[in-house]
This record gives sequence, C-alpha cells and structure tokens, in this order.
Amino acid sequence: MYKEEGITVKLDSIEGAEKGKKTDSGNKGTPNFHIPASLDAWFIAPKGHYKNAEHHIDTENPDYFVTWDAVKKKDETEEGQQEWWEWHPQSQAPRMN
Repeated sequence: MYKEEGITVKLDSIEGAEKGKKTDSGNKGTPNFHIPASLDAWFIAPKGHYKNAEHHIDTENPDYFVTWDAVKKKDETEEGQQEWWEWHPQSQAPRMN
C-alpha cells in the first residue's frame, strides 16, 4: 500500500442502499471507502454497544474510532468534473454519551 492511496475500509452494508451495484473495485457488494493514511485520527474505541439509528447499524465493541473533517476545496464544480476535498484529522478522541 502506498501512502498516497490511503487506507481502504470495507463498509458495513446500509439498509436501503442500492444492492448489487458495482464497487470501485469492480465487484458487486458492499463498497470500499478510502481514508488518508495518517493515523492521527485513530483512537482505540471503548468497549460498548453503539447504534446508528439513521442507517440501522448496530456495532458491539469496535476496535477503533476514526474521525475526519472533509472540506470541499472548490466552491463550484461543473457537472462531470472532479471535486477536490481536504481531509483534516480530528486530534481529540471522540466522546461517547
């Protein structure tokens, strides 16, 4: 893996998402998500049961929490043109309620 490519994370399936759609790797199934290679935004997750009600994701005892701010660099992008984003790691561990 090259630093420029970042880290590839296999996403959990989300209820209601398109099924059978080809992913960036050309395979059908759950998509991959790419994040920057910096480990500054990674924190060991406290043991617990975490729910995302909006997407119906239920996770117990995850290994890590990763938090990034993604900021769009170009204000106006014509349709069909590449959008550019800057990624900024959150340097403080997330707080859980």
